[in-house]
Amino acid sequence: ASTLFLAALIPGLAILISILVTNLIVNRIHGYEGGGNMSFGEWSSNLGRALKSGWYAFIVPGIIFYGIFSGRLTPTEAGATAVVVTIGMGFIMGTLKLADFPAMLLSSAKVNGVILPIIAFSAPLAEALAIMGVPQGFVTSITMLTDEPWLLILLMIGILIAAGCVMETTPNIVILAPILKPLADNIGMNEIQFCIMMITALGVGFITPPLGLNLFVVSGITGESIL
Repeated sequence: ASTLFLAALIPGLAILISILVTNLIVNRIHGYEGGGNMSFGEWSSNLGRALKSGWYAFIVPGIIFYGIFSGRLTPTEAGATAVVVTIGMGFIMGTLKLADFPAMLLSSAKVNGVILPIIAFSAPLAEALAIMGVPQGFVTSITMLTDEPWLLILLMIGILIAAGCVMETTPNIVILAPILKPLADNIGMNEIQFCIMMITALGVGFITPPLGLNLFVVSGITGESIL
């Protein structure tokens, strides 16, 4: 788990920087947030105020990263610990009350109620495809067209982005991973490389129409329209 976290560092930073640059350019073009140029002093002052008012937000990711990288916690244990700490912080800061728990539990039940049926149908389908030899047949068919590793990598990325555009996270991972993994093995791709490539490509698909699942998630959190 810690290896996957470390391997995702460079792609994660690259995506973060690309989003920051895009936000900066779009903001300058359309003049959002008042527009105009901001001096370095104003920028650093705003950054200082933001860090001062939101310092506690670093506690949760800090617990997750420390727990996993130190080997003291598994990813599941780190997530559970982060939840407990977040609830404690909510009570301390006064943003969370016992009366909020029924709505929180109902929201969690709704999320699980969506995910569990998807897993229930996706897992048997993935097993059926494996029994029928679909992954091996896919590798054979694709490598008959080309054996260039870079073309095969681009093909896998294209498939993952397209799948992310139209399907939710769980079926993509459960169904596509067993199909694409033999192709990755065929070109000598490391398991860690394959995992990072898959999640990164799916992430691009999740913000791309026609579905753009993550756009709806952000819209639900912010209340802004996706249009």
